[in-house]
Amino acid sequence: MVAMTEPVPVPTGFKEDHLRDENGFSVGKRVETDFDEQGALVGRVHILPHYAEPGQRLIQQWMIKEISGLLARSVPKTKIEQCALMAEVERHMRWRSPKAICIDFALMRTGEIRLWYAQAYADMEEADYVLAAKQTYFFIKDMAHQHVHHDPASDQITPLVKFEMLPEKPEKADTEWRRQTLWNLAREAERQGKLSRLDKQREALGILAFADAFQKTLLPYRRHPEDPAKFCPNDSVYGYDFNFIRESTKLRVDQMAAQRGATAPMLSAMVAGAIAAFALVSSLVSTRNSAVRDMISEAKRRGDTPTGAMDMAAPLELGIHDSIITFLAAYPWAAAILTVGILYTLYKVHLNDVLASNWKPWQRLRGLSVSFAIALGSRSRVAAHRTLNVFYLILMGVEVVLISVVISWLFALTPSN
Repeated sequence: MVAMTEPVPVPTGFKEDHLRDENGFSVGKRVETDFDEQGALVGRVHILPHYAEPGQRLIQQWMIKEISGLLARSVPKTKIEQCALMAEVERHMRWRSPKAICIDFALMRTGEIRLWYAQAYADMEEADYVLAAKQTYFFIKDMAHQHVHHDPASDQITPLVKFEMLPEKPEKADTEWRRQTLWNLAREAERQGKLSRLDKQREALGILAFADAFQKTLLPYRRHPEDPAKFCPNDSVYGYDFNFIRESTKLRVDQMAAQRGATAPMLSAMVAGAIAAFALVSSLVSTRNSAVRDMISEAKRRGDTPTGAMDMAAPLELGIHDSIITFLAAYPWAAAILTVGILYTLYKVHLNDVLASNWKPWQRLRGLSVSFAIALGSRSRVAAHRTLNVFYLILMGVEVVLISVVISWLFALTPSN
């Protein structure tokens, strides 16, 4: 992707217009605009093809290195230097990779993006055109913003809508994508809110914030069919009142956060209580065995005949092999690692929606689980979600096994004496 900022007009509000048309009817309100010097990122995306022939792949690698060398130079400061850099990249692209697909784009600061092909390609089908445009769309989204309020997997909820100008309804071309975008945002927020996971509930709030921003900045206007730089009031698309669903989701977030906040101390207390109970039983057994040994020793010293009570008062054993006790005595930190591993596993199982992160391996795991669900013949979201939970459990099982292997290895290093 090669692009630079450009000034564009942006709508700032409405003003009542007292003008009248040729029939004497009032024109109504008109859109006021202002000029934003850095209102859009305008440029081109080059989709490089995969060449089966090694020589062509080598030439393409040379091109990538040459372009990387151009971009590693000092940042162009003037418009002339920026245009010269873009022209140089374009020259390398056409020279080294003539079959590359070029798609121009304009990304406005308001979030609106427009894509169009730089040229027609004779060997491309209609489906290929759509596929390349979608890949470009999601590539630009991934390059141009960071994920703060929502999961990266939620980027695909906003669709790429084909711009079709109908003579009988010229305004539909610029209202259809606004309608579909708002509908998808509302549906995704509702879907996330139905999931019994704290992270998904919070993502729903983030998506609702985006939907509100979209309604305020892009929904009230549409571009003029004859002059895209001008704006008209958009009266054909109604908005949503997200206050109810937002307050309802906030209430569920507070409830689930309170439950998760109580679960973490409970799990810690359970592990600590189990350790304390084991220590208490061990102490009681040790005290009792010491008392029995003293009683038997005293009886032997006095020469008393052992009674049935003394026979029954044999020393108790905890059922733990002596080698394990020897290992833990030699390496006390192994017990700490085992305890932390057990507590971490419990946290992962019961607080997965709190500890879940957007770390790249987790995203690969998510994609692998969805692909696995599709391979099994299921395309429902519920099946993919359940498969993802199974993969989480498998991964946590692998973590426990690795910890056990490490402890076993350390146990094997324990001196025999």
